[in-house]
Amino acid sequence: MRPKTISLRAAISSSEQVPLGEGLDMSNGPVQLALVVAYDSTNPRQPPELITVPDEFYPLLGKIIIKWSTMEQEMVVLLASTMAANNTANPGWRRLPFKKRWEFLEQEWAKFADCEKELLVEMAAIARDVGNAKYIRNCIAHKRIAPGLDDKGAFLRFENENRAFPWTKRFYQTDLTVALLAAISAGGRLFRLTNLDKAQFFSSQSISLLQRLPDMGHLRLPMPKGRKFQPPP
Repeated sequence: MRPKTISLRAAISSSEQVPLGEGLDMSNGPVQLALVVAYDSTNPRQPPELITVPDEFYPLLGKIIIKWSTMEQEMVVLLASTMAANNTANPGWRRLPFKKRWEFLEQEWAKFADCEKELLVEMAAIARDVGNAKYIRNCIAHKRIAPGLDDKGAFLRFENENRAFPWTKRFYQTDLTVALLAAISAGGRLFRLTNLDKAQFFSSQSISLLQRLPDMGHLRLPMPKGRKFQPPP
């Protein structure tokens, strides 16, 4: 059944809250929440607040974006380190889109790890984590969001490029949690490849190989040329 679309309006002050979906009748199917507007029409300095996502989703949405960013940072550190170990020159690699940079990392890692199966398996596990987080992260960052309610609770749908299906399937909090945990896992796995004190479970052969990676930790806090880092007092 296609969701009904309901536009909610509440003429209230900014100090009050609008419970998203409170009192809605969902007995005839899911409800697509199109708009909630909270405003004080007598105050020119208080413009309408467009509430387009249930409150409980905001922490998840923000964490997914931040953890993905952290993962990309660790990818840059590992790729730079692996390139140095492999004596690979590619001056424009930082400007590559994510997909191309990730493929480049996989190529460089395969060259670096060579026949060390444990490290190749680890990279494959990281790639699965990245894949499990990428779609939802990209939707959050780049697509319009449509919230809704059904008998399972609040959900989000994202704008779809497929004209036949203009909106994606429903994503619930559990779906976003899966993406968040995948982004966290990917970032942590990449980090410990360049921080061996966090990866003592690797075999002695793997650790010996990882010790060949140059320290590129300064890339986590890049500074403009000519400036020195001044620690806080």
